[in-house]
Amino acid sequence: MKHDIKLIVLSFISILCLVAWLYPLIGVIISILGIIISKKILKNKEDFIAKMGLRLSYVCLMLTLLNSAIGAAIGAYMGYKGVIK
Repeated sequence: MKHDIKLIVLSFISILCLVAWLYPLIGVIISILGIIISKKILKNKEDFIAKMGLRLSYVCLMLTLLNSAIGAAIGAYMGYKGVIK
């Protein structure tokens, strides 16, 4: 029963992660939480949903970090060009 609840939570977190990467602070937290839950499930039992949740959490973490880097670069460039007066 406890294993089933973790799978449901992991599925919800993985789906939520698809939107959360747009907001870097939230995306990092949710992605790391998904990775931790997936690894705990995979430690006890090989499960397809846990494997997909782990992969999706890694992808969302990479997207979040990429989004943060691009946002920081654009912010630095715009500030340097004197757009903000």
